Amino acid sequence: MSFDFYGEYKNYPNLELLKIMRQPGDYQPEAVAAASQILNDRQIATEEFQSLDQSLQDLEEDKREKIEKIERLKTEAATLLSPILQPQKKIDPSQWLSYFLVVIGLQYVWTLFGIAKKLIRLHNRENFFWVDYIDFFSVFYIPFIFYLLIKKRRWGWILLFADNFGSLILSLSETYIFFKYQYIHHGNTVSFVVPILIRAAFAYFLWNDAIAELFCVNTRTKKRTVWITAGGTLLFMGIFLLVRS
Repeated sequence: MSFDFYGEYKNYPNLELLKIMRQPGDYQPEAVAAASQILNDRQIATEEFQSLDQSLQDLEEDKREKIEKIERLKTEAATLLSPILQPQKKIDPSQWLSYFLVVIGLQYVWTLFGIAKKLIRLHNRENFFWVDYIDFFSVFYIPFIFYLLIKKRRWGWILLFADNFGSLILSLSETYIFFKYQYIHHGNTVSFVVPILIRAAFAYFLWNDAIAELFCVNTRTKKRTVWITAGGTLLFMGIFLLVRS
């Protein structure tokens, strides 16, 4: 016994019936014939039929645009994550530099927000220490590094790597104290660990030969930057401890 498509479709709106007719590959021939018969029985005026046809085309166009947008986003996401998902694949330095500049811009906005909060706290304090003003230096050097990166200058790579590597050393040096006395200061583990991972990821990314070569940074310069940054950071930590003691 065959299915009664006519009885099934008889209460369908005209637009749905026209959709079945325009997409015969998605339906059984009997279903298409039933939809066509129902539209004929309704004796739709030519003007109304043309309006329905236009509405169907608009719906199909919207659907096609959504699919294309989703595919485009998938492609962009795959391109962005390809060095992570496929480490053996060669990185496109220029493409990654664009993404990196966006991240630095967002980092600068977040830094300004943090400095604004710190200014409020300092305003309510009576005593100030010179170390309280170190964070304010970032207001000036982040735009400077941003400019050097856009121009693909070697010092842009050096300063940015030194900033992230030095900050990574400082953060790691605080790890033992943070977790040992966490029951006292109740610091958030995620808030402490995530910045460390971000700094490490930045340093690892910049260390990649393809990225370094984009800024004309050779292996010798990379090694010197590591040693100078490590030495300078440790020296700063020593001076800081002497001043605070």
